[in-house]
Amino acid sequence: MKKIIATLALSAALIACASCGNNNAAQTTTTTASAATTTTAAEAAPADTTSEKQETEAKTEQAQEDNSGKTQLISFPNGTVLYSEDGKVESEWEEGFTKSYNTAFVRMASGLWHDSITEPALFNTEDFEYSGETATLGEIREVKVGDTFGGLTVKSTNIQISGNNSGENSTVFGNNVELDGEITLTGILRFYFDEQYAIMSGDMIFTPDSSYAGLPCACDPTSDTLYISPDFDSSEIFTDDGVQKVNGDGPAFYSDSQRFLLGNLFENYADNSELNSLLNGGKANISKKVEVTLTNVKILYSEQFGANHSSAVIKSIKEI
Repeated sequence: MKKIIATLALSAALIACASCGNNNAAQTTTTTASAATTTTAAEAAPADTTSEKQETEAKTEQAQEDNSGKTQLISFPNGTVLYSEDGKVESEWEEGFTKSYNTAFVRMASGLWHDSITEPALFNTEDFEYSGETATLGEIREVKVGDTFGGLTVKSTNIQISGNNSGENSTVFGNNVELDGEITLTGILRFYFDEQYAIMSGDMIFTPDSSYAGLPCACDPTSDTLYISPDFDSSEIFTDDGVQKVNGDGPAFYSDSQRFLLGNLFENYADNSELNSLLNGGKANISKKVEVTLTNVKILYSEQFGANHSSAVIKSIKEI
């Protein structure tokens, strides 16, 4: 089945960078188990799963009754159902189509964070291995225009579903949220002078630390599994024997926060003296712990590139 890719917010060369070439694929953690956290007695109480299940079933039954006669294209774990007749056609091919809807889903970050600066024993940088606690899927939340997350307000939502009028085997092709406002976060900024697979010279990727707790991340809302890799500071060197990974001197970390492509130093921030000074003129790969204020935040998931190509614009930044 050949799909015509619907318009997304970033070019493929850039949006692929965090998911395909962020130099952290040595060890991928797949988990749905609970992470170890400190909780209050109220937080530790078991969730009323029976009640939640009943509410979801009631919502689904009501939707089916209200939309009798329509073709169900896809349903989600929270009970939301999307119908073929209600979608806007973005592209078509012989066997099916991609349709868009004015809703979206996000995964809520727990704020889990470990780094080699404060916990070096958790990271084996020679073998690119991480031995600390792993993240759980957490809450998947449906969002609408006007919803708020801290100082950010949802500006637009869009989910794209690929399928056909049989309503079978539909998939989430895109799941995007744009946010108004600004937010100040701390975390690790990686600047790439050397081109890597799907990373251009000058690209900057920022991963927030626990300051991102309770904020939205990109996701496939139909998946019940979370894939997270530890992030090691490394470079790819192409040799006659293939691609070799070489350690850098920057920190390694593990986080369930959303990673952001902050643009390209040479193309987007050439006149930003603050940023150029922070990155030593952009003459070599560098990783630094920073505090950054972001605007134009976009939480982006695509079937093609996954959940790690979200983007934002730097308003101000400093090393910490």
